[in-house]
Amino acid sequence: MDFSFPRCHCLLEFLYSLLILLKMRPGDFPPRSIAERDWPMAPNHLNSDQLSCLEYTKAHFKEIARQNRFAENSAIEHDASRCVICHADLIPRNPFLTYLDVITPSVKVRRPRLDQALVEEINGDLAMLGEDFRVTLELLKDGDERSTECWRDWVHTALATGLGLLSIHSPTSLDFDLDEEREAGMEAVIEDKVREIMNDQLMAREA
Repeated sequence: MDFSFPRCHCLLEFLYSLLILLKMRPGDFPPRSIAERDWPMAPNHLNSDQLSCLEYTKAHFKEIARQNRFAENSAIEHDASRCVICHADLIPRNPFLTYLDVITPSVKVRRPRLDQALVEEINGDLAMLGEDFRVTLELLKDGDERSTECWRDWVHTALATGLGLLSIHSPTSLDFDLDEEREAGMEAVIEDKVREIMNDQLMAREA
């Protein structure tokens, strides 16, 4: 074996790195990305019973959204034993992701397309914030930067409001704050849902 300095130096570095890894505890490793952390628990990796519960719950809340009864969702009869908002543990994954999967199509049901009704909703939020700026349908369709940012803010608010309403669905429902979840490392998955909603609204695709 050639023990010239360059090779010995590389070998020593490798052995030292291995020793450090062997001494590390699980909590010492850097956090995994969302994709790595939740890949085994994504909807396409659920078993048939788990997927059935998720789809049942999404359909239930989409119907509530169609009836514009989200504020009273806790009073609407349903099969609580299959509801992943009542029982987040029905699905073995981060419950925030499950709640986000449920509320996203409901937002799309309430505002399925980029139209004048959505423009009025966005401008209503701007007025409540005391902003002088107003969006128009033409500006949004032309991709005006400031108008698009207002649209994005509206989608964020819709998701946050929806999560708040899910939290009062039942005594066992969980309470999630969108900003807190973003700070906890969920920004990428939140932004994916925001883009999904905006894209479907732009393409006028219903949930």
